[in-house]
Amino acid sequence: AGDAGGPVPFGRTADDPVRIGILARDRTLPLRVLLGRIDAGLRDWSDRLTTLSETEGQRLGSHPRLGAMPASGILERFVVGHAEEHVRQLEEILAARGA
Repeated sequence: AGDAGGPVPFGRTADDPVRIGILARDRTLPLRVLLGRIDAGLRDWSDRLTTLSETEGQRLGSHPRLGAMPASGILERFVVGHAEEHVRQLEEILAARGA
């Protein structure tokens, strides 16, 4: 939601202490709660995307590791790509268990 004046800082790296703490906390939550959060987050993203103009979709964010990225690239990498990574992880777990 930053102005067009330059990249807006966003995100965190894998070794960020807040991220690590959130992951540790969330491991204690029931799966239904975590899946509900995912559903709500995807709805929020979907709702927000419908309001973006083409210009807003090209505004830049600045990730601490990946650098400057347009909003459309952030969507692809951190929403779509991230979900796909988790699907692969689940498939590997199920395959290892013979499911």
